[in-house]
Amino acid sequence: MLLEGFELPSVIIEDSFMDGLINPPVVKYGSKEDILGALEYLKPDEYSLWLETGMALKTKGEEYLPIWDEWSKQSTKYKSNEVQKKWDSFKGEGITIATLFQRAKEAGYKSPSKKEGIAAINAAEWIPLEPEPLDPVVDGLFDTGDKIAIIGKSKRRKSFFSLQLALSLAAGLSHFIDLRIPKPRRVLVVQYEIKAKNYHRRLRNMSDGLGIGPEYLEDRLHVINARGMSGIEDQVEKIALDLSCDVILFDPLYKMLDGDENAAHDMKPLLRRFDQLAEHTNAAIIYVHHDKKGDVSDYDPTDRGAGTGVLGRDYDCCIALSSHNKGDHLTIIDSVLRNYPSVDPFVIEWDGFSHIRSTEAPVLPSKTKQRNPQPVDKQMEQVLEILQEEGEVMPLSQLRQDVKKNIGLTERDQKALIDRMLNKKVLKTIGQGTKEFSCKMIGTPEAIKAALEQIENNNEEEEQE
Repeated sequence: MLLEGFELPSVIIEDSFMDGLINPPVVKYGSKEDILGALEYLKPDEYSLWLETGMALKTKGEEYLPIWDEWSKQSTKYKSNEVQKKWDSFKGEGITIATLFQRAKEAGYKSPSKKEGIAAINAAEWIPLEPEPLDPVVDGLFDTGDKIAIIGKSKRRKSFFSLQLALSLAAGLSHFIDLRIPKPRRVLVVQYEIKAKNYHRRLRNMSDGLGIGPEYLEDRLHVINARGMSGIEDQVEKIALDLSCDVILFDPLYKMLDGDENAAHDMKPLLRRFDQLAEHTNAAIIYVHHDKKGDVSDYDPTDRGAGTGVLGRDYDCCIALSSHNKGDHLTIIDSVLRNYPSVDPFVIEWDGFSHIRSTEAPVLPSKTKQRNPQPVDKQMEQVLEILQEEGEVMPLSQLRQDVKKNIGLTERDQKALIDRMLNKKVLKTIGQGTKEFSCKMIGTPEAIKAALEQIENNNEEEEQE
């Protein structure tokens, strides 16, 4: 739904924006813990409340059916088959989880607040528990609750890239370019840069180009045209909660800043507010940002992005868009991931309406240096050959130098290659500071095991002597 000429509603926010920065709530509003706490204040005897509660829980996913069923058992009118029948009839829209919390507040429930303070978790009790399952938004890139930066030079079509991502998620396409989307998502786009009528035109052109009609989107994509607005994060949070959003996308970042993007003390409050949004809504928070001046295409993505360096240490996923040697219609996609193994750079092509996957190799402009001059499997073979020549187990720092020298990779690419081999368990390290080694060593798992066994045998022989 496009909110053209959008005017922010008059809402009362319990905590002010700055107060929330200083004392952020501990428990996520809308988390499973919150929902279970709110349900304690509600009774399923009233039919309309019972229905509203089920419809609200349905928007959170199928895993909430057992919770509704268990809660429903408190009623003397409980019928197991009726619970399942009604659940199947709900469409997961209309009534949202905010309705459940409103009903609970009317019954005396108080939402988690800063007054609860922080809590320490007993690790001995925590370790045996099963961790909460991941909820990937795009497989292998990021999950709900993550913070994602999309970074690129001016006119690199960052906004088109992010809009295509939003449309693909909301329409429930199986893939975004070649990246798998597990299920449809509810998306809120907050765009600060262009007039509403121009964004409307851009949205229509791209949706037509992708073949995504209104029937595919249903009510899962909403747009706030926020050009000329500032300080609206509290209202955005309220809207996102009302809509049960899985993804909130801000474009661009610099329009949200009240200060100097080069100053850490000006950037940190906004990044902290993104943390709060992610925690309160459990939505993935995506922001679009421009690159530093000059040629940065061969920089590590953690060093990309204009302004202070705190940005590169903040996000869970960075998607960097770089120019290609063969023209502006091609873009190199690179990434830095906190929670997933690294993804090889690949190339996308602009077809006039949207991006498609290209078979071109990721070659940078002017430097004419190919990021992957040889297939990755071939590079891995060369790394193993270096290890064999050096005795199969060697200092990690020495292997990095030899890979750069003998294979001809940049500092960044050799690190990505070795990290990839470690993730695939082709290589293994033994940490620095152990009694066996004074520095971090690397080798194949078999070679590391053999080296440790040899050291153990030598120690036993010394003890016998």
